[in-house]
Amino acid sequence: MRIDGIEPFLRYEGFLEAARAIHGRPVIEPAIVYANLLVPGQELAVHTDVPEFRGANRKLYPQWLMVVMHHSGLFDEYRMPIATAVGWFNDCHGGAFAFYPQGGDGPAATIPARANTGIILDTDSVFHGVDPVESDSPVPALRPGMQLRWDHGRWLVHDGDAVVARYRWDEIHFSISWKAYCFTDAEERRAWREHREEPGARAHPRSPGRGPPRARSPRGRASRSDVARAHVDRRVREVPAGDRSVRRTAVSPTLPGSVLARSKRAHL
Repeated sequence: MRIDGIEPFLRYEGFLEAARAIHGRPVIEPAIVYANLLVPGQELAVHTDVPEFRGANRKLYPQWLMVVMHHSGLFDEYRMPIATAVGWFNDCHGGAFAFYPQGGDGPAATIPARANTGIILDTDSVFHGVDPVESDSPVPALRPGMQLRWDHGRWLVHDGDAVVARYRWDEIHFSISWKAYCFTDAEERRAWREHREEPGARAHPRSPGRGPPRARSPRGRASRSDVARAHVDRRVREVPAGDRSVRRTAVSPTLPGSVLARSKRAHL
């Protein structure tokens, strides 16, 4: 869905320039912009984002499988390099962006959530998360299905028709995420748009004549969740350090009121 007024952010040259540096690819194709809202007490666990490959994405296959494919390193020739920017538009108490530029075994780095600041990195490869948003009052119990709604200058947490919490704007952790595909040249981008050079049904490129080694499932009849966990345990590993580039940036475009108004409802 395209929201009127988002173009200055979608095409922001500061993000485009940083994205070129992340993957060393000069042709950048902005793909999506979306809002992130966290209420006091919420956090985002450390993770890597769902990657994409030529001919394989989250619309076609399970998200856990996409993550395993990337971290296994077996599908690198088909991977779509993506740069992700996160920009903050208010000062937040807590809710710092935590990431591991030296890998999961290295120390965490943090960036406080401050207005007109941002970071751009390869979130498919760099482990990252959001620290808990601080609160001066007891945090209500939240559960899936609750809604966050904007009403008369306040954010209200609804459980059905009941209001379980009220927050001011400065108590909310608000950020905007931007993602873009990165290409070597215009011809590579054209091949992607035309779905050329996508892998067909064939043996795995690293294992001629046979598919990739299977992850061992628990004994007995395994559920889909058991199979997914087995693949994650066997395949997910650290991504090479060369993919962990990070750029900090200022976020200068101002989001118009129409954009903010269209984002004033969210599911928790």
